[in-house]
Amino acid sequence: GPNNSCLSNPQALCGKDMEVANIAWKYFENNYNPETGLYNAADKYPSTTMWDTGSALAATIAARDFDIIDNKTFDERIR
Repeated sequence: GPNNSCLSNPQALCGKDMEVANIAWKYFENNYNPETGLYNAADKYPSTTMWDTGSALAATIAARDFDIIDNKTFDERIR
């Protein structure tokens, strides 16, 4: 089977990883549509797919887990 040893001891992100996570979240901030609650499939392109919606859901959960967004923002985006 697969080697999942890297999953057994979770650690905080290092500074470089946090920098990359913040940059990645910026895409979602820039492409959020508050009228629909959806995210653009491509930068500034107002269209989406279920694939993009799933990616946005995962990104929002990760952003909350990494303390990039607060609980209020998380709740607003998930609802």
